[in-house]
Amino acid sequence: MDTTLQLLKQEINQSTDTLHDLAKWKLIVVSALAAAALGLTPSGHGHYSLVLLIPYACAYVDLNCYQHLIRIAVIARFLREHDGDESLQHYERQCEALRTNDSGVFDLTIYGQLWSSVAMSIVAPVWALVSFVFASPQKSLGALCDIPKVLLAVFAVLWAFGVALVCAVFIHYQEKNSLADEC
Repeated sequence: MDTTLQLLKQEINQSTDTLHDLAKWKLIVVSALAAAALGLTPSGHGHYSLVLLIPYACAYVDLNCYQHLIRIAVIARFLREHDGDESLQHYERQCEALRTNDSGVFDLTIYGQLWSSVAMSIVAPVWALVSFVFASPQKSLGALCDIPKVLLAVFAVLWAFGVALVCAVFIHYQEKNSLADEC
């Protein structure tokens, strides 16, 4: 049984390492999309509509992160409640006490995921719009007026849906996490 508990603890550590890797990949993917959207590529030609993909990329990475956080919570619960290494059980009980009180010690990762996704999903399109307009104000404003209103509406809906998806993934995580705590 002691070996099993140690393997489960290793699984928690590996999941934590994966969380860090996913956070890095989120920054890399968002940076690449933003760079391509703003024309910071060898061709120098911007594809401003790529900023619409940023919320979806964030939501996908967040979904994977939340899955790992739920896995950690389930394993930690098992370690707390089953006989074995008493020091490991004591540690997991102490972590649970910190997790459930108002200190917010373990909320930094969860809210960091959410707010970084929301911020990047909002800042990137605003930055792209400002860059587009300030590149050549007369030309840009004319180009914006030439874009069909239907297309602008579609872009706005796609972007808003992406931001809503980021929030929906977070709410889904909270529901699943509370279910994992009740099991």
